Amino acid sequence: MYKSFKNLSAASLCCVLLIAACSGSESLEEDIPEPTLRYPELPFQIAPPQLEDGTDFTDWRPKECPLGYMAEFGRDNCISIGDPCPSGLWPDTKAYAQPLYVKPGGSGDGLTAATPHGSIQEAIEQSTNESTIVLSKGTFNESITIFKAVSIVGSCAKDTIIQSPTGDSQMTPIVTVSSRDDISIKNLTLTGSGPGIHANDSSGLLHLDGILITQALFYAMELSNAHVKLSNSIIQDTAHTVGYADGAIRADSGTQLELYNVGIFNNVIHGVHIQDEGSNLIARKLTVQGTKVMSGTNGIGLFIIHGANATLNQIMLNENTHTGILTSNTDTTIEDMVIVNTLALPDMSHGRGFEANAGANIVMKRAYIGFNHENGIGLYDTNTRLEAYDVVVTNTQERKSDNTRGRGIHLSHGAHGYFYRTLIDSNRQVGVYLIHYENPNISRTVTFHADQIVIRKTKTAKCAEPGVTPSCEYGFGDALVALGKTDVRLRNFEVYENQRVGLWFYDPTGTFYEHSNVMGLPQAVLTQGSVKDNEYGINIRGESVTADDFTGVACYQNEKTVDGCYTDVDLIVPDPL
Repeated sequence: MYKSFKNLSAASLCCVLLIAACSGSESLEEDIPEPTLRYPELPFQIAPPQLEDGTDFTDWRPKECPLGYMAEFGRDNCISIGDPCPSGLWPDTKAYAQPLYVKPGGSGDGLTAATPHGSIQEAIEQSTNESTIVLSKGTFNESITIFKAVSIVGSCAKDTIIQSPTGDSQMTPIVTVSSRDDISIKNLTLTGSGPGIHANDSSGLLHLDGILITQALFYAMELSNAHVKLSNSIIQDTAHTVGYADGAIRADSGTQLELYNVGIFNNVIHGVHIQDEGSNLIARKLTVQGTKVMSGTNGIGLFIIHGANATLNQIMLNENTHTGILTSNTDTTIEDMVIVNTLALPDMSHGRGFEANAGANIVMKRAYIGFNHENGIGLYDTNTRLEAYDVVVTNTQERKSDNTRGRGIHLSHGAHGYFYRTLIDSNRQVGVYLIHYENPNISRTVTFHADQIVIRKTKTAKCAEPGVTPSCEYGFGDALVALGKTDVRLRNFEVYENQRVGLWFYDPTGTFYEHSNVMGLPQAVLTQGSVKDNEYGINIRGESVTADDFTGVACYQNEKTVDGCYTDVDLIVPDPL
C-alpha cells in the first residue's frame, strides 16, 4: 500500500504537478444542518460544495415556495422575493425624498398617495433624478420605456404587477431601457404576452431587485452592451413561439451581468446565454433548473461562449437539458457547484454535466457532478484546460439513444485536465476516457494529471445488461483508458472494484477502428498508488508504457492476471463516439 498525503497545501499540490502545469428578506423557516465529512472512506478529504458557513449543499434542491417567495439557496427554507408585502396599499416611502405615486386607475398628479398617477410611463416622463416612482399594489396594464435615470419601487413582487397590454405587438418588451444613466427597479412582477426586459447600449447600472419575471414571451431579459445587476429574483416559465426564443437571459456585445440570489426555472433554450469578448458574468447563489428544448435542441443551463468570461460561486444546475454548463473559448472560474440530473434531448443524445471546448480555460473548486448522461465532464480541443480541486463525478448514466457510454470524464483532441483531490465513482463504461484520434493536424497531447484521486466501481454500459434494448456485446467497465497520444500522471491514487480493467494504456499504431483512427503513443508516470479488485489490473498494449513507469504502485487481487497485476490482453476498445 502507499502513503496518502491528506494535508498537502495548495502550494505543495502545485509543486507535485509542476511537471504538468510548468435585502432583508422575510423567512418562513430556518434549518441549518451541521457540516459532515462526506466521504470518510477515502484516503484524503474532498471539500464539498458549500455555503459561507461550511454547510454542504450537495443534496440540496430548491423547495416549492408560495407565491411571492423563493427558495433560500442551500437551505430548506423559503424567503420573500425582495421586500415582504406591506399590510397596506403602498410600500414604505420614508426613504424617498421625492416620491411620485402611481396606482392602477389613478388620475391625479402623482404628488401624494391620495392623488396618484394612473400610468407608470407618465410618472417616468415627469420624474427627475431625485424622484422615486412608487407603485401601489395592483396590476398595471402597460409597457414602459425608461430613457433617463429613475428609480421604480413596487409594494412587493407578489402584489405589484406590470403586465403587457394585449394590444401590444408580441415583440414589444414589457420594459425597454435605453439610457446610459443608473436605473433601479424593485419589488414587482413582470408578465404578459411580450418579452420581459430589453436593455441595449445601457452603460449605466440597471439594478433589478426583488423581481419576478414570469411567463414572458421569447425572453425574460435580452441585454446588449449593458450593465445589469439582478438580485433576490426569480425568472420562470418563459414561453416561445415556433422558431423563436432567446431563453431566460441572453447577454452579448460586452454586457456586464451580475446575478445574486437568483432562481431561473422552467424556461426554454437557455437558462443564461452570454457571449462575445468583453462580456462578463458574475453569479453567486444561482439556481438554474428545468431548462427545456425548443425545436428539438438546446435546453442548456449556462451557455458561455465566444470569448465571454464568467465567475460563478455557489451554483446549482438541476434537470436542464442537453448540458448543464457549456463553455467555449472562455475563461471561467467556478467555486461550489452542483450539476445533477441533466436530461437527454428528444433524439436521446446528450444530457451531459459540464462541457468545455475551443480553448476554454476553467478553474473549478468544490464541485459535485452526478447523475447526468453520456459524460460527467467533457473536455475537447487543443488548449482547452481544466484545473480542478475537490471534484466528485459520480453515477453518470448511459446515452439514452443506444444505452452506451456513461463516462465520468472524457478528454480528447489535445485537451488538458489537472485534478487535485478527485473521486470518480460508479460511472458507466469508463471512469476516465482519454483519446487522441481522427485529426492528424492536432499535434498536442491529451493530458490527464491527477494527485489524490480515487477511481472506483465503474460499471458496464447499460446496453450490456440482460434484457436491455438497444443492446451491445461489450459493456467495458474500465476505470481509466488512455488511447493514443496521451500523457497520464497519477500520484497518490486508488483504482479499485471496477468491472473490467483498472488502468489501460493502448498504443494503437496502425490500428483502424470502426469510427476513428486513433494515433500516437501513450505516456504514463504513476507513483504511490494501488490497483486492486478489478477483473484486469493494468493492461498495456504496445511498448511506450512499461512497468518501469510505475513507482510505489501496489497492484494485486485483479482476477484475470498471472501475477495479480499486469496483462497485455487484446481487449475490445471502447468506441470514442
